[in-house]
Amino acid sequence: MGLLRDDTWVPELWSLFGVGQFILLSRVGLRCWLQGFRHPAAEDFVSLLIPAFYTVCAAGCYLVYINGNKVDFTQAEINALTDEEARRLILGTKWELVLAYSYPTVLWLLKASLLLLYWRLTSGLGRHRLLVLLIGVICLLTWIGIMLSMSLACIPFKRFWEIKPLPPINCIQPPNIFIALAVSNVL
Repeated sequence: MGLLRDDTWVPELWSLFGVGQFILLSRVGLRCWLQGFRHPAAEDFVSLLIPAFYTVCAAGCYLVYINGNKVDFTQAEINALTDEEARRLILGTKWELVLAYSYPTVLWLLKASLLLLYWRLTSGLGRHRLLVLLIGVICLLTWIGIMLSMSLACIPFKRFWEIKPLPPINCIQPPNIFIALAVSNVL
């Protein structure tokens, strides 16, 4: 199998990153322009975290592309790697793990930002505010569930980036993470 390089998606990655950051930072800038820095709302603080995690996602995707990931290799191909190539593969695999945590975090921060906005908008509306609170608790619990399913999928944790020998499939591409992410993201 090995590492195949197709860099046609790289300009798209950085273009989408630029558009996304422009939108995210425009929201923060517009809010500061309209309200000033005196009375920030809770969603303003969450909105400051989103561009940081989004940057980690974009940079991480590029670093995994540059360094590779153990998913792309068979054990025979890994055994044939030089020490430098193996070190880079481990680095790429570690970045893949960082992405596994940062991607759902970006999605849930976006959800949290909207829920905090709805919380502020429903001030004085008892039943509606209770619904926003309930949905917020469900979102928090699903995020915790995803983080736990990723963290507990492969024990000991260092086996996530182990390449010699290749660990079992639950440490390479744990299927339960994809199921947990897909199901809980719909909520």
